[in-house]
This record gives sequence, C-alpha cells and structure tokens, in this order.
Amino acid sequence: MSYEGYEQVLCANGHLWIEDALTATHVGYDLCQVCKAMPVWSNSVDQTNCDPEVEKTMRVELTVQTPTEVKTCGECGHVLTWKEGTYVIPTDRGRKLDFNAPFTFLKGEPPDFWAPGQIE
Repeated sequence: MSYEGYEQVLCANGHLWIEDALTATHVGYDLCQVCKAMPVWSNSVDQTNCDPEVEKTMRVELTVQTPTEVKTCGECGHVLTWKEGTYVIPTDRGRKLDFNAPFTFLKGEPPDFWAPGQIE
C-alpha cells in the first residue's frame, strides 16, 4: 500500500512551503527558508489515487495576509520575487505544531501522527 501527497506548511510568520509527504521533515527539523522561523501549522493533502475531488477537499485554501511582491526586469522580462507573501495561520483545519506542548489536532485531522517526544 502506498501513499502520495504533500504537506502545506506555515511558519510562525505565515510563510508557506510545500513538502512531498514522503520526504516531509518539518516535524521539528526544517525551518522556514524565508525567515528561519519554526513551522507552526501543517496540513496533509492526499493524492494517492489521483482524484482531484479528494485533493480539493483536503487542501486548505489559505487566506493571504500580505501579498507576494514581485519585480520585473525591464530588459529581459525576468520576474523576481522581491518579498515573500504571508498567510493567515488557520485555526479550524490542519495541525497546530508546537514543539514545546502536547501535539494538538484541529478539526478534520485524524489522530494518526505523534509529535517528537510523545510516543508512548
């Protein structure tokens, strides 16, 4: 049996990154590549059977807090991300990640994952 999918991950400052579910390391190891803050929220999106409806129901549509700023080169047209955008950290879906407190599941997440230090 296999699993395919990805993790939506937000740092404490609202920066988003996506990790492949099989290689996801945000659980206590990865820091935000923009600001080096710890991840505070994640959400698993299942793509195992390539069903777009399943992915659509599992993916959390994030609310933009500050939009990404881009600049375009006047000579070659290259687009550069000038300032990464941020997102509001959801409180109703996904998983709250707090490495100093007991692991907390939010609505819609099954208790099938344990944070470091909580395996009994």
